[in-house]
Amino acid sequence: MSVLTCLLQLVLGTSPVFAFLSLTIFLLTPVVIRMNGGIGSMGSLLFVASYGKLFFIAQWLKILLGQSADSHLQAPVETAFVLFMGVLVFMAAGLAIRALFGRSSGLITLPQDPRFLSWLASVAVILTLFSIVARHLAGLSRAGAADYEEGRGLVLLLYLANLLPLAVAAMTARRAILSGGRSFVDPWVVTMLGFTVLQGFWENVRLIMLSGGIAFVTTFLAYGGVIRLKHVLPVAALAVAMQFVIFPLIDLQRGIERGLGIGGFLQETFSIASDLFSSSGRSLQEEQLNNMYYSWDTRLYYGEPLGFLDRFSPSPLDEVIAYVQDMGNFGGETFLGQFLYAIPNVLLQLLGIERPARGGEILETSILHSFTNMNYGVFAETYAYFGGFFFIPINLIVLFLYLSGLRLIYGGGRNNYFLAFGFSTLYFTFCNSDIADIGPQVTIQAVMNLLILIAVILAMGLMGRRPLRTEAGT
Repeated sequence: MSVLTCLLQLVLGTSPVFAFLSLTIFLLTPVVIRMNGGIGSMGSLLFVASYGKLFFIAQWLKILLGQSADSHLQAPVETAFVLFMGVLVFMAAGLAIRALFGRSSGLITLPQDPRFLSWLASVAVILTLFSIVARHLAGLSRAGAADYEEGRGLVLLLYLANLLPLAVAAMTARRAILSGGRSFVDPWVVTMLGFTVLQGFWENVRLIMLSGGIAFVTTFLAYGGVIRLKHVLPVAALAVAMQFVIFPLIDLQRGIERGLGIGGFLQETFSIASDLFSSSGRSLQEEQLNNMYYSWDTRLYYGEPLGFLDRFSPSPLDEVIAYVQDMGNFGGETFLGQFLYAIPNVLLQLLGIERPARGGEILETSILHSFTNMNYGVFAETYAYFGGFFFIPINLIVLFLYLSGLRLIYGGGRNNYFLAFGFSTLYFTFCNSDIADIGPQVTIQAVMNLLILIAVILAMGLMGRRPLRTEAGT
C-alpha cells in the first residue's frame, strides 16, 4: 500500500522529494508501533491518530481527488520533512518509555469484574449529567473555555463532562468478559454509545461525538477483537454520513443562539437537520457552509471547501513553517511558561503568577491576525518556537513527559479499558492542540480520572462487594 501510494503520487505530479518522504513515513509506521509496544499502547494510538489526521488520510484523499500530494501547500517539502522528523520523535519516545516502564501497568491493577464495570459505567454517566446540568445552570459552555481558567476551580466541571467514554469502555469490556471475548456489543453498550452522540450534539463538539466510538474500538482491540472487512464497510458508510450530514450539522449548530433555551435549541437543530435532507433546504445551508470554509483561506488543502475533509491535512503545520521561513521563529521565551497550564490557576493566583498566552493563540494572532481557536498542534507550536534545528530534541522531551504521565496513570497493555477511555478523550490533542492543553491532561484531568476509578473500587469494597482482579474471559 505504501509503495502504491508513492507511485500514484508521482503519477499525479507530486515532486519526487515529497513522494520519497511520504513513502518513508508510511514504511516507518509499523516500526513506530512496534517500538511503542504494539497498537495497544498510548504512544502508538496517539501516533496513528496524529498522523492519520495530519498525513495518512490526506494522502489517500488527494489521490482519490486526482491531485498531487504537494499541491496547495506553501512549503510542501519542508512540511513533509518536519512530519518525518516527528516520526523519529515517536520512535525514540517509544523506546524510552519501554525502557522506563517495561511491561509494568499503571498505578493500580484494573479490576475485571463485570459488577465493578457496571458500577463504573453508572458513576461515569451520573457525573457527566451532573457536569452538564451544573455548567448549564452556571451559564457555561465549551465555547467559552476561558471561563474555566479564571481560577475558580470550574475546569473540573469541564473534565467531568468527558466521562461518558469511560462508560462505553467499561460496558464494552464487561460484555467481552461475560462472553469470553466472543461478543462486544449488547444493549448497554449501544445505549452508552448513543449517549456520547447525543452529548456531542448538545455540547456542539465533534470530538465528544466521536469519543464514544473511539473508546469502543480501542476496547474492542484491547480485549482481543479483530477488525475484519465486515467492520470496515459500516465505518466507511458512517464516514460518508459524517461528511455530508453530521459534521455540517455540527458546524451550522454553532450559529444557534444558546439563549433560546433547551427547547429552542433542539427545535433549531431539528430544523437544520431537516434542511440537510432536502435539496432546496440544503442549497441554502451549503452556501453558509461554503462561506465558513472559505474563511479558512490558508487551509484549503484540497483546492476548494470540502467540509470535514479539510480537517484532514498537513495545512496547519505547513502554515506555520511558511511563516517561520519568512519571519523567523518566535524564540523559546514563552515555551516553559506553557507548562504553567499544568498547574490549576487557582493555585497560581495565590502565588501571584500569571500564565502566558496559549501557544495556539500566539500562532493564530501572529500568522492570521485573528483569534478563532484555529487548530495547530504541538509540532507546529514547537517549530514556531525553535525552528527545525531543535525540533527533534525539544519534541522528544515534550512527548516523553506526556507519554510517561499517561502511561503512569492509564497503564498499558491488554485488557485495559481505562487506557481505552483515556485515549478517547485526548486522541487528537497532540496534532490539534498545544502544550497548554497536554499539561493539564496529565496533571489534572488524568489524576481526576484515576481518583474516580479508585473511589469506585473503594466504594464497592466498603459495601462488601470487592471487585475481582481476574483476567478477561475467566
